[in-house]
Amino acid sequence: MSRNADDGFTLYKELFNLGVHLVFLKEPHISTDVYRETLQQHVAMTGTDIDVILKGVNEYLMILAEKQIHLAFQTAQQEVNYLRKRTSEGVRKAQLARKCVGTPKESVLDVRKRKPIESLIRKYSRDFDGNLTDVEVMAILRGRTITVAESTGRIVETTAGIARNTYYKYKREMQQI
Repeated sequence: MSRNADDGFTLYKELFNLGVHLVFLKEPHISTDVYRETLQQHVAMTGTDIDVILKGVNEYLMILAEKQIHLAFQTAQQEVNYLRKRTSEGVRKAQLARKCVGTPKESVLDVRKRKPIESLIRKYSRDFDGNLTDVEVMAILRGRTITVAESTGRIVETTAGIARNTYYKYKREMQQI
């Protein structure tokens, strides 16, 4: 949700105040509905001098709820930092062992929807058989549903939309052939 715990907590409170319902799958106790319930569960005032103490209890409960949320964000940040550290250690170890790290630049990743998208680009783009600009072709792709055959033999319907950079990459590679 954020790059660090403080930003995450600030963003959480902003979204909460806007009425956004946040659901955390791994940490359901910090979902906004739980926080909202905590806000509504005040200790009832009695109309006596004890209300001063009860007001303090209510404020303490809110501070406690906010600390739990902040702690969850700190834990997530620690996990990300640990993962980054372990990944960089693994990459360094592989490099020292002279193993190939990453995808070779000359390799082409075969994506399931690449061929249907390339055929649509070829059909509509003015650089090939069509008469539409790149922006118009991307707009058509965004609204298109294409059929893709998976490696399992199943046929899958998926949206054809691709990122702008991917569109130009496909087009560049098609022009080089």
